[in-house]
Amino acid sequence: MILLTSWSASFSVQAQEPNQLLDREFWRNQPSLEMVQSRIQAGDDPTALDRYDFDALSWALIEDASVDILRHLLTLEGNDVNKLTHDARTYVFWAAYRNNLAFVKELHDLGADLSIVDEHGYSLLNFAAVTGQTNKELYQYLKQHGADPFNELNHDGAHALLLLAPFLQDWDLVMYFEESGLSLSDKDKNGASGFLYACKGGNVEFLRELVAEGMFEDSVDDLARNGAHYAAMSTRRRTNGVEVFSLLHEFGLRLDVADHEGVTPLMIYVQGKSEPDGLAFLAGHTENLNALDKSGYSAMHHALSSGNPEDVQGLIDAGWKSDPTLFKPESLVRALASNYASRNHDLFMSKIQMLRAVGVNPNQLLDGGESWFHLGARTQSMELLKFAALQRLEINQVSEEGMTPLLEACLTATNLDVLNWLVSVGADVAQTTPFGETAHDLAMENEALVSMNLDFLKP
Repeated sequence: MILLTSWSASFSVQAQEPNQLLDREFWRNQPSLEMVQSRIQAGDDPTALDRYDFDALSWALIEDASVDILRHLLTLEGNDVNKLTHDARTYVFWAAYRNNLAFVKELHDLGADLSIVDEHGYSLLNFAAVTGQTNKELYQYLKQHGADPFNELNHDGAHALLLLAPFLQDWDLVMYFEESGLSLSDKDKNGASGFLYACKGGNVEFLRELVAEGMFEDSVDDLARNGAHYAAMSTRRRTNGVEVFSLLHEFGLRLDVADHEGVTPLMIYVQGKSEPDGLAFLAGHTENLNALDKSGYSAMHHALSSGNPEDVQGLIDAGWKSDPTLFKPESLVRALASNYASRNHDLFMSKIQMLRAVGVNPNQLLDGGESWFHLGARTQSMELLKFAALQRLEINQVSEEGMTPLLEACLTATNLDVLNWLVSVGADVAQTTPFGETAHDLAMENEALVSMNLDFLKP
């Protein structure tokens, strides 16, 4: 029996360092109960949610903390058994995610609601399935306590057996869910069958068995995506390599077919989900490496925007070359800029060097007439700002919206570092927005800066 103890969310002594109980690395290191209690005594709030709405108990469950820690955290006021965390999931979701049936039962005995559906439309049963849980006892317990596999569907109209298909190794769970009226021949709202879902998992032996059972006829969904598209998507736990693409090619599937949005398997695969051999094989079976989807993106655009440097290099190694008759080279630079994050600056620089090596000049205007200075200012990235300075870009470049980098920085700055630096390298404090606002005006409206000395921004 777990008894709730009182816990105050306000601390008399505020921790001077980040809350370690919200740091996943802390939990990966398998702390003892004594270490957790020590962090709480030091001022770390065990009930706080991080910016993604995970709390200490969520991370503890996800990283398989010992049951004494789980029970202790659950006794604290503010950690109710049905507390909503990331994606509107309660603790029982995270217990199921780790196949921790014992704690699922313990939470249920304490009043955990097993009928909650998360904000992505996953019931507890379907969340266990989509995260690859293959423990039949877990599903049996959920069914015994109200789960309805036949009627529980996610937002795409997929039931538990479809969601489980990428993780299946044999027919045991197939037969189990068939007892509830489910079938791998069923389709979701987009017309995707169990065969297509299984392609995500890349289990060549199981795919061969499905084909032997006559399921290959369901190899294209209503959006014109075939098995290669789904294999390129893969799962969070797995990246598919050449084996599954080679098998699908053996079955007669075209590996470069475009769906209704013009997206090919290669375009999906180079968004951080590739392996070198798989990329080389897909690229080698793609007639036009510069084919564009309906958004005007080629595989290289997708790799620059969402992929890894290895994806970019893999395309180059496969023979990709910029084709100005299909798209302007600056569109590649803009794709690279679209998902810039300061934490990934090193990856950004690797891609910059690769573009230069194939003759694409990175010093071109970005969307909206912006420069790298604007993007660096908006993301508060000193590394990107210094990169822009080394390229000798215009520090007072005015975007199509009438904003200079300094004006942009005043809107997003949380301290004076970037603002001071911009002024030190020549940013014009007298420049105004189309509404006549100066940098000083904008900074004074920024709650993070209003209490600071902003005189250096006055014209």
